[in-house]
Amino acid sequence: MSGQSNNTGLEEARSVQLFWADLDETADELAPLESGMASDELRRARRFREVRLRSRWMAARALLRHLLSLELDRDPGDVRLQTTDRGKPYLPGNELAFNLSHSGPHLVIALAPLGRVGVDVECIRPLPELTPLVERHFTRAEADMILSATRSAPSGSGCPESDFPADPPEDDGVLRAFFRTWVRKEALLKAVGLGISAPLDRFQVAVAPDPSHQTNLLLHNELPGEEEVPWQVRSIAAPFGAVAAVAWDTPGLTLVQKSLQLERST
Repeated sequence: MSGQSNNTGLEEARSVQLFWADLDETADELAPLESGMASDELRRARRFREVRLRSRWMAARALLRHLLSLELDRDPGDVRLQTTDRGKPYLPGNELAFNLSHSGPHLVIALAPLGRVGVDVECIRPLPELTPLVERHFTRAEADMILSATRSAPSGSGCPESDFPADPPEDDGVLRAFFRTWVRKEALLKAVGLGISAPLDRFQVAVAPDPSHQTNLLLHNELPGEEEVPWQVRSIAAPFGAVAAVAWDTPGLTLVQKSLQLERST
């Protein structure tokens, strides 16, 4: 990711870049990463009682700092992140937009050259009382489509069994539709910076699968102050057993997916 060509630089200036990583693989290399983490990040990490969850959280933050250091040509320890009142991290004094999400071992980081960007990934997993959950968090049209979804391909699980031990129920078509719709809505809310406290019935996204990853899935938008913004909401390819989506507000950008790995010294 260093020594980029002019063509690569042009690509980055015109695209939303998506970087994927396996947090469990990165957790084994945390020792050299911790030196670049801020003291408040280390304090937050220590709040996780379970070692695996703590390691994944630290790996996600360290990889984010590592990636931003490469983009900004700084040492990781010199990348100073701040958070909004709603917890969204940002770079003060820099227009580079970024967002991250992780579920199980899967991490995805989205970078945009300007504007706003949000991303969300979720492992498909059993949920208790799925029908009331759908009816509470989605528009009537979205809920009807989710609850009428039929079983298609097996959902499987891209997450370790110890994360989500129960088997998917027989109505996993509904479960897949739920998570597919959820990540699309969550990606937009994260880009706006509102989080799930925002009124979820003020905007509507498509529920059906979009294997092309080329369609704007935002069908209707009445989020306060965002009605005229040219938002794009896209599904993105995710590891088996997971679904993901990204949202951004700058016209003319394309999507580029990459693998994020630490640079090892030799």
